[in-house]
Amino acid sequence: MVLLPKLGVTMEEGKIVNWCKQEGEEVAEGDILFEIETDKVTMEVEAREAGILRKILIAEGETVPVTTPVAIIGSADEDISELLGSGDNVQTNAGQARGAAMPGIEEERPGAAPKDKPILATPRAKKLAREKGVDLSKIEASGENGRIIEEDVMKYLESTSAQKDSIPLEGIRKIIAERLSRSAQERPHVYFTREIDMATCLKLKEELNYKVTLTDFFVYAVSRALREYPAINVTLAGDEILRHAEVNVGIAVDAGKGLIVPVIKNADKKSLQEIAAERTNLVQLAREGKLIADQVEGGTFTVSNLGMYGVDEFTTIINPPESAILAVGATKKRLVVSEEGDIRIRPVAKVTLAVDHRVIDGALAARFLQAVTGLLENISL
Repeated sequence: MVLLPKLGVTMEEGKIVNWCKQEGEEVAEGDILFEIETDKVTMEVEAREAGILRKILIAEGETVPVTTPVAIIGSADEDISELLGSGDNVQTNAGQARGAAMPGIEEERPGAAPKDKPILATPRAKKLAREKGVDLSKIEASGENGRIIEEDVMKYLESTSAQKDSIPLEGIRKIIAERLSRSAQERPHVYFTREIDMATCLKLKEELNYKVTLTDFFVYAVSRALREYPAINVTLAGDEILRHAEVNVGIAVDAGKGLIVPVIKNADKKSLQEIAAERTNLVQLAREGKLIADQVEGGTFTVSNLGMYGVDEFTTIINPPESAILAVGATKKRLVVSEEGDIRIRPVAKVTLAVDHRVIDGALAARFLQAVTGLLENISL
C-alpha cells in the first residue's frame, strides 16, 4: 500500500497533481510515482518498493490527508481484494471529511431528471439545447410535471457562462489565502516604515566580481540584525515565546502560480556571496517547481522585495509561524536633506517592517529596523 507521505512538519494534506505511472505499469524502487502539491511546494514522490502499479486509489486533482492510501503496488498475480476494501474505506472517509463526492460517485443535482426516467422537455427547449450542445439531463426543470422549458435551458447557459469566466480558488493559491487570512486575523500587525540610503550598497554591487542583487544585501543585513536582536527571531507557540537558535531568512518569490518562500538557512553565518549564490539557486528551483520540503521549511523571518516592479512602498502580512517580515520598495533617487542642511540627491529605498505586536514591542522593532538601516548604509565586507 502506498501512503501519501508527510513531507514537512506543517504538512497536513496534499493534492495529487500528476500520476507519473499508470495502472498496470511496472514500477522500480526509486521511480517517480506521482507529483504532490503541499501547502508550500510541488514535489515528486518516489516509489519505495518495486512491482506492478495494480490500483490508483486517489485520482489526479484530489486532496487527501497525509498517510491516506493512494495506490497499491504488488505482483501481477497478487490478490489485492482485501487491500482494495481497506483503501476504499479510507478513501470514502477522506471524501466525507472534505465534504465532496469521491471519484466514481456522481452527486445528483436537485431538480435534475433521474437517469432511470425519461427527460421531459418542450420542443423549444429541445431545439435550443440541440443548438447549444447542452445535455438536458443536467438542467433543472421548472415546468409543469417536471418538464424542462426554454427558460430553463437559457438559465443553465447563463450559469455555465459565468462559471467559465471565474477562476476557482484552489491549489497553492487557496493555501496561501487560508494561511495569510489566519495570520491577518490572529496576529495584531504593527508597521514601521523608514527610508534607507542605498548608495553604499549600489557602489559595492558594481565593484563585486560576482552577481548580487539588492535582495541579497537585505538578507545579509537582516540576518546580522536578527543575531543582534534575537527577540525578533521568535515564534509564539501557545503560551510560550520560542526563540530560534538559527537565523533562517525566507525570500518571497513569485513562482508563477503562487507565492513561494524558500529559506536560506543560517543566513547570519554566510557571506554575501554565499547568500547571493544560494538565493539564485532557490529562486530558480521555485520557478521550476523543483524545491524540496527542506528548502521551504524552518523560516524565522521573511524578506519580500517588490522594488524590481517599481513599487515605492507596501505593507505585507507576516508569514506564519514567524513574527516579523520586511517589505522592501524600489530604490529611487530622491532629494534628501543632510544633517548639515544640504540638499542632495540620493538613492533611497523605503522599507516597512511588520511585527506581531503580541510578542514584539514597538521600541524593539524600531531598534531592529535601525540596526538593519545602519548595516546597509555602512556595509563593509
